[in-house]
Amino acid sequence: MINMAEDETKKICFVIGPIGKEGTEKRDKADILLEYIIKPAFSDDSLNYKVYRADEVDDPGTITDRVILDTINSDLVIADLTGHNANAFYELGIRHAEGKPTIHMIAEDEEPPFDVIDQRIIKYNLSNPKFHQKAKEDLEQKIKATLEKDYQVQNPVTRARGYESLKNTGDPKDALIAHLMDRVTKLENEQKQINNDLIRNDIRTDILSNSLGFPSDSASDDSKDTNVKFGMKRIGATPFPGKGLLSMYDRVVPENPIPPHKKK
Repeated sequence: MINMAEDETKKICFVIGPIGKEGTEKRDKADILLEYIIKPAFSDDSLNYKVYRADEVDDPGTITDRVILDTINSDLVIADLTGHNANAFYELGIRHAEGKPTIHMIAEDEEPPFDVIDQRIIKYNLSNPKFHQKAKEDLEQKIKATLEKDYQVQNPVTRARGYESLKNTGDPKDALIAHLMDRVTKLENEQKQINNDLIRNDIRTDILSNSLGFPSDSASDDSKDTNVKFGMKRIGATPFPGKGLLSMYDRVVPENPIPPHKKK
């Protein structure tokens, strides 16, 4: 447990994200992330931080009040967005509104929701210790970046406030700049959403092709034609071959699926 009365000279880094009950898989993953990636990222002597999660605080007060206050007052917040946890996003919204330094993380096989898709997010993989080092190094780099004199917090709330300030100066040039900035942000978000949709469609295509016995991209045209005909015959040449499989895919695979493995 963390005693908040100790080491008062240290800066505070508060970690938010899914925790889960003791003994659950969710808790195990949260503990691995905290103990093997997040805390080791502060090992450099120049990073004089006290790093903790809500369940580590030795405080008799109400935990909800404590979480909100730590979210608001901490020098740095690291937000794990894995699983799109509702509490984590509530706390993240509070932090964004405060306009204070925040570092975002998410599991490698997940994509952030649209509202924060434009944030720079550290991906991590807990399945193999060799990936811990890469995530730790990325995190350490971002921590140090927040300490630079010219560091500026950027998140959806701070940008919205900036746009509003520019629009209200009364200067037509400022209003135009605000409009263009808003359009660029929207276009970037739309592009990222399209990329996610393309990944999803690629997986759907792979499922349908494999179910029909389609050949690989390297196969000859004659081989492709033969395999297509065989595949159509095998499933009974329904009006929409593989429709059942695609319907099952849509029910099982989340809206932001795991990206397919890169072809060697």
